[in-house]
Formats: sequence, structure tokens, C-alpha cells
Amino acid sequence: MKLSYTGIIHHCNTLSRPKIHHIGICRRCRRRAPHASATPRPTAITLPTPTPTATLDAAGLRQRRLAAGFSAWDGSHIALTRAIKAAMHDPSSYQHVDTTYIDRGDYLVVTTTYRGRNAFGAIVEHSITAHTDLDGAIIRIVAQTP
Repeated sequence: MKLSYTGIIHHCNTLSRPKIHHIGICRRCRRRAPHASATPRPTAITLPTPTPTATLDAAGLRQRRLAAGFSAWDGSHIALTRAIKAAMHDPSSYQHVDTTYIDRGDYLVVTTTYRGRNAFGAIVEHSITAHTDLDGAIIRIVAQTP
């Protein structure tokens, strides 16, 4: 299919962008467009070639595996948050403060700080440290602060 158009591209000094005119005279500046007698043809535009999807190396796969255990919303460890809420007096008062982890190769050391109501109704801050596997499952709870 052959692409062509009969309009003339002319850049008028009073306009900031090129205009396509169907006649050879600019209505705004009353000048004849350059090459008004010849019908311009669109030029071919080269599109960037798509690059093949890069495959992840072992470090990238490991990072994805580790990230699957953490919440994208607030950074909390998903399994540890479930365990904390199951042990709380009032699970609806749970407020995540901070989660950090240390990669030890075969397992992670995850420390979560959170707030919640105690049995007397006061909001207190607690911290819990646990060992988790790379998929996010809790291996054991190491330490808790009241």
C-alpha cells in the first residue's frame, strides 16, 4: 500500500509547531510554503527493534524468591505478621512499624517492630526476631521483647 498525502508542511513564524495546509499558501502568514508545487511524501521512520527478554541469573532469581516473602505495601514479612496477629490479645490493633532482615545464606534473620494493644488497653511497641527460610516460612522464633 502506497502512503501519500497532498498537504504541505509549513512552519509559520507565528506558530510554534508545523502545520499541514491543503493548499500551498499559509493562511496565517500569507506566504507560499516551500516546495508547494511538489507533493511531499512521508519519510520512513525506523522503529527500535525489540530486545529479547533478559533471563534472570541466579542472584536475580534468589532476590525474587526473597521478595516474595515480604509485603510490597509496607515491607512487613507476611508469615511473621500472621504469627504475630495469631498470638496477640487484640489482632485488630496491629500496626507495623519496621521490618529488617539479614541474609545468612540458607535462612534469613527477620526482625519486625510493631505496635498493638495489650490486655490493659494500652498501645505498646514490641519487637520479634525469627529465622525464616528463603521462601518465607518461619523456621523458629529467636527473640521477643515485651
